[in-house]
Amino acid sequence: MTSQDLVARLRELSQATGPTEAPSTGTRAPRSLEEATRHIENLETALERRTVIGQATGLVMERFGLSAEVAFEVLRRLSQEQNRKLHDIAAELVSDGHAEGL
Repeated sequence: MTSQDLVARLRELSQATGPTEAPSTGTRAPRSLEEATRHIENLETALERRTVIGQATGLVMERFGLSAEVAFEVLRRLSQEQNRKLHDIAAELVSDGHAEGL
């Protein structure tokens, strides 16, 4: 399902029922098409960032012979020590093959 499909479906649901509680999460459904669109864009960004972080974790695992948990912890600590976002460090590692501090 594409973003446009999701927006169209949310539009249909909001016109039929109005804002409601989402049954699976207990969170409120979007009140407007703009809010729904922003929410979808945020989810897409989060998914893209998660993918890059996963790739970087895999690189650290392979290079240093670490488990997934330990490799992620290495990236997390590096992020904290350098006061940089984890995604930025991961993107650097994936694109350049190295990251400062590794």
